[in-house]
Amino acid sequence: VPFGLTPETEKRRCWTSLFKHFLKGSFFLVLVLSFIYHNATITIEVNGHDETRKVKDQIIHIWRSPAVQEFFTVMGQVWVHVQHHGFQSFWDELVKNMDLDGEEHAYKVLGLEKGATDREIKRKYRSLARKYHPDKCFEPECEGIFREIQEAYENLKNVRSRESRRSHDDL
Repeated sequence: VPFGLTPETEKRRCWTSLFKHFLKGSFFLVLVLSFIYHNATITIEVNGHDETRKVKDQIIHIWRSPAVQEFFTVMGQVWVHVQHHGFQSFWDELVKNMDLDGEEHAYKVLGLEKGATDREIKRKYRSLARKYHPDKCFEPECEGIFREIQEAYENLKNVRSRESRRSHDDL
């Protein structure tokens, strides 16, 4: 071993050097962010004229906003739920509420209850499509509504076909 360095000593030196660089970088970052927080300003347009405000005041304003306060309240409720019911229960509820397939939204657009039959879905789609078709309805929003109805129907058709394939594959 050259110069009396063992692999353990070399490893310790490497980690010590890495830690020192991390501390120096962190200290520098804190100095820069502190300077920005206390001295920087931003210019925003308010009622047609530019207004200069300190970054510090804007951060405090955002921190005290109702949206951030509500976020912390909700996160507290989530944490209590996880403590009482476990993470898996929270995860299952989150996935269900995210409506990844868009099925819940599609039922809502078509004005149907979840669990409607294929026949009910098709009947409702046809009646809404007739009502909001751009050739029949001349209001400006009809085209957007018609498109949303089409997307909801296609989405439900795809979800139903996926479910039927899964149930068929399970046999």
